[in-house]
Amino acid sequence: PTIYTSSIEEFRATATAKNINKEAQIHAKVDRKKVIISEATIMRDLKFEDEGGVNCL
Repeated sequence: PTIYTSSIEEFRATATAKNINKEAQIHAKVDRKKVIISEATIMRDLKFEDEGGVNCL
């Protein structure tokens, strides 16, 4: 996929770290859309099957 510099800059400018229900999350905007990133979404999207194999992201 094509990644635009403006999307990366918007993400960096709007990203904030939050703890919701004891889960670390990154909240940001990309193309003016709200994006929430958590360990669970990374595991799912990158298809890490073995949860015990990833200690820190």
